[in-house]
Amino acid sequence: MKKVLGLVLVLIGVVWIIPAYFTLQTSFLNAFTSPLNLISYGHLRNWQALPWRIMGRWVFNSMVVCVVSSIFSVLVCVGAGYGFVRYDFPGKEKLFYLVLLAMSIPGLVFFLPRYLLIARFNLIGSYAGLILPVILIPSSVFFARQYLAEIDISIIEAARLDGASEFRIFGGIILPLSVPLIVICFLAAFGGSYSDFMWQYLVGRDLRTLTTGIGLFLLGQDTMGLEPHSMSSVARALSLESIKAAASILQASPLIVLFAIGQKYVIKGTKI
Repeated sequence: MKKVLGLVLVLIGVVWIIPAYFTLQTSFLNAFTSPLNLISYGHLRNWQALPWRIMGRWVFNSMVVCVVSSIFSVLVCVGAGYGFVRYDFPGKEKLFYLVLLAMSIPGLVFFLPRYLLIARFNLIGSYAGLILPVILIPSSVFFARQYLAEIDISIIEAARLDGASEFRIFGGIILPLSVPLIVICFLAAFGGSYSDFMWQYLVGRDLRTLTTGIGLFLLGQDTMGLEPHSMSSVARALSLESIKAAASILQASPLIVLFAIGQKYVIKGTKI
């Protein structure tokens, strides 16, 4: 059985690697080289054609939005999960059912109400407008509840008998015991915030992140010296598709690196 499972995982890995390899290879090809030639490589001019001179600002905006929203998301979602597990309050079960209901509703349904709320508070074009609406993630709240329910309640009771406050119990006991949960919630919040092009484009306006900047560049709206819809790229032996491949790899790199760092915690956290 283990051999069969291992073979299936290898096949899945191959299916994933082949498109990734072709994308990477395409990013180095010139306009006259076929990507089907597995040993053909071109040059770095496709990468040099990317808008590097303003990309630093995009990266900075992305890190502010994604890191800050992820940190607050961890605190809110883990705190909510802890509250569902350890406290009794009126409407507790009904509120949890609302969390489950929110998990089953596509996020696009909440897009317009969120946008109108942000516009009402004049937060369009600000970091707060990009961060605040994406902090609460229902699936993270549900996962936090399931994870924290496995923690031995005697540890919490002992801390209370020693006079520890609820904030100290949460910050000094619950969070250190929930590192896999924290990593999973952080990755979920970071990935969702980082890849949300439409929200960042409409709310951020001129406050562009790496996702919106690269996305608009691929659409030809941020040329930055490159004319993606003209023959000038072919004249320089540059391929529009190769430039798009390079930009796509650049955009996906932060998520790949972040998941590679936190994968062991993800695997550990899912074993509850």
